[in-house]
Parts: sequence; structure tokens; C-alpha cells
Amino acid sequence: MKSVSIIGLNTWGRALARYLKQFGYDVKGSTRTYEKVESARLQELEAYQLELTPEINASPEDINALFNVDALVINIPPSRYFFHNHDYVKSIQNIINEALLHTVSHIIFISSTTILGSQPGILNETTLPKPYNEVTHALSQIESMLNQLDTIHCDILRLGKFIDPNLIPHHSTKDDILSSLNLIHAEDCCRAVYLLLKMPCGRRLYHLVAPTLQIQYFLNHHASLEDRQQAAQQIIEGTKICQELGFVYQNPEIIT
Repeated sequence: MKSVSIIGLNTWGRALARYLKQFGYDVKGSTRTYEKVESARLQELEAYQLELTPEINASPEDINALFNVDALVINIPPSRYFFHNHDYVKSIQNIINEALLHTVSHIIFISSTTILGSQPGILNETTLPKPYNEVTHALSQIESMLNQLDTIHCDILRLGKFIDPNLIPHHSTKDDILSSLNLIHAEDCCRAVYLLLKMPCGRRLYHLVAPTLQIQYFLNHHASLEDRQQAAQQIIEGTKICQELGFVYQNPEIIT
């Protein structure tokens, strides 16, 4: 049985854990508070408390349980939890170092297509990142760090704007409008991670964006024509994973 640890059991992290368990994976994960650990355990998930300060703050027993695995999914998005983005970068670096110490053979890092900035046109995995704020600069640093790992399998999975039928859309902003065409469904994210775990192969980078989606989930209905036209100027391709690994989007058109 292949063992997987998910560092970051947020709402999607828990969904991923449940999905992988269906296929016989031995899944465990971390969250930063005792209350969230207990909540995850009530959902029959093996969970441990791990806080990043940015040093790894966890008991030796919990660290061993989390890192003595075949594969590690790093699912920690930049957030207000980190006071400075260099703390976020250092936290991820500490996780990677701990994984290497425990001879983890496969790391999957959950990144974001926002790293591409507002470049117009059709963008794919060969497009150079264009970080435009502290968060995207931090993601760019982490991706560069991961690309230097040559002794283990390492995947970077850049997700489009994440949506789920159970989530309530927040109030639209201009940034939402400009990125609204590049969306991905929660289920497809789980399926993509499962496929990467099944087929480890060196260093890989994939975008995950619903390929035929031409509606705007977060679009403010009162947006100006200029904003609507600008939103359509950037299309992020998510077909490389289909061509190389045979991935098929199950939710290519997200209707809301």
C-alpha cells in the first residue's frame, strides 16, 4: 500500500484525503491547531498537529508519522497566517528538507496559475512566470527551489481559480473578473493528484484549468464591457497533463 501525507488538511486537503483513501492509499495529514486535528479525526482521517513558525513545530513522534511516507503533497497556500512571505518560503523549504531527511520519494506542490500574472494571450507551461506581488514572488521562489531537486520525483501543480458547487461565491472584484475564465473544479484537482501519484516521473509542471470553460463564475454582472473584454484576453491552457498522462477533465464546463 502506498503511503501519502498531505501537509495542509484544509477543506480541499480533506477532500483529497478521502478521495485517495478510496483507492487504497494509506493517507495521513497535518493541520495547525488541535481543534482542527480533532475535527479531521472525527471524519476518520489520520491527522497530526503541525505548525510552521516558519520552523516545524510538532512533536518528534508526529513528525515521524507525517514524513515516513512514500509521497508528500504540500497543500499550504500563502495566507495571512504567515506575517511575511519570506516566512512562507522558509516554511515550505523546511518541509522539503524534512521530507528529504526522511527519504520521501515523491513531492507534489500545489501552486497557482496566478504566478503567470496578467500576461495576455494563451499561456501554457512554457510561459515564463510573471510574479506581480509578494505572494506570487514567494510561489516563484518555491517553484525554483523545487526545480533544483534532482534526486526525487517532484511535481508542481498550478491550479486555476478553485471552485466547488458547495462553495458560496464571494463578492466579485476586478481581480476576480480578470481571472474568471481560468477555473478548475475540486474533483478534477483530486483526480490529477491521484494520477501524479500513480505515475511518478522526475520533475514535472502542469496547469490544471478547465479546458472548455467559457463562462465567468465570479463575474460581477455589472462589470463594464471593457472589463469583460480584458477578462477574455488571458487563457491558461491546461491540456499538457492530458497529452502526457492521459488525464481527462470530468468537469470541463462549470455551470453555476
